[in-house]
Amino acid sequence: MSFLFCCCREKNQRNTTSSNKPFPILLLPTLMNQLALELMDPFEIISFSLCSKKTNHLCKTLLKKRNRNEPFNISILISSAEIRIALTVAKISHIEWTFCIKQQYLKIWKEKIMNGFYIWNWLENDQNARQLFFSGDTLAAFRQWIDHLNGLFSYKIELLKLDLILSPSDAAYILKLFEMNPPFLFFKCSDHDHLMRSVMNREKYFSVLSIDFKPKSPSVLDLNNVKVKDYFESFTSHWISFEQMMTFSCENISIFRTSFVPNNFKTMIREWRDGWNPIWKSACIDCSEFRNIINLIDDVPIDIDGFTPFLPIPDQDFGRAYRFFSDILQGDELLPYAGYHFIRMDGQILTFYAIYNGRTYFYIQTEENFRFELHFHMLGDRKF
Repeated sequence: MSFLFCCCREKNQRNTTSSNKPFPILLLPTLMNQLALELMDPFEIISFSLCSKKTNHLCKTLLKKRNRNEPFNISILISSAEIRIALTVAKISHIEWTFCIKQQYLKIWKEKIMNGFYIWNWLENDQNARQLFFSGDTLAAFRQWIDHLNGLFSYKIELLKLDLILSPSDAAYILKLFEMNPPFLFFKCSDHDHLMRSVMNREKYFSVLSIDFKPKSPSVLDLNNVKVKDYFESFTSHWISFEQMMTFSCENISIFRTSFVPNNFKTMIREWRDGWNPIWKSACIDCSEFRNIINLIDDVPIDIDGFTPFLPIPDQDFGRAYRFFSDILQGDELLPYAGYHFIRMDGQILTFYAIYNGRTYFYIQTEENFRFELHFHMLGDRKF
């Protein structure tokens, strides 16, 4: 039985046995209240803060100073249908407390906990997840909930994922969240060029930036203004020029639905063989016109085993092209692919391969380990 359950009972509960009497937490001295709150997990603190104005004030007063040096990391998903907020704290990072807040106008059998917010039961079976319901506008609900959390905890945004259309006022609010510098941003927006430009012109770097964006005026956007360190992903990329991709400063990139043509790939391979080195290490590029990887090179290749991800280089034969064929399992489907390893005269290796759906994968290998490496380019596990 949780500590909070001992303190709070249903209002209509009238069991007078001594073992079931609620604990009079509000009658305790301040120091005892502080100790009592320290026994609560985040869910219990939040639910306790929603019991009354007095409990809310008590939590804000006693917790904010204590948590200032131990801020929560918050991961946020906002879509038109639901809001997800996950809390973690550094010293116990393996535990995550998650709120799933869904839009639902039917209020029967739910307890109102805040304006427009309802819940079935705080004491659910899953200790680390709670499901709430709201009636009204998604962003208004999010703002109300995040403002309440802000009154209780110090926090920093670790991941922000947006998948909804924003009004100008909502866009302005989201821009304030960007000022909190979330290192991971997954962003879907089709109507607000000014918001996207604000993302792209940030002075600070994202660690990961994933966008699905259809700009009204592509000419005003420049990929080289984007500051991303580890991984950049764009699902609608007709606004990205081939020249911008060639000079983009990010370790790993994935760009889909590009306007590139097969000759662009031939140019990139030729320039690499002549000594050009991109800043990125791996790239996944989607080109609808691209169908046959064999047409990208003029060399007579040496065929090698394509099933071995790490294959020793045969006799360290520099300046040659090695061709391989194999399959990759995606979901329940086995997809064939073909590719090449190129060894430049300075020993650097370029690996590229294409799957039948038009996606081409490039990997630059700079380590002098004298083996071919085959990397399947994908973003790591996401929280949402």
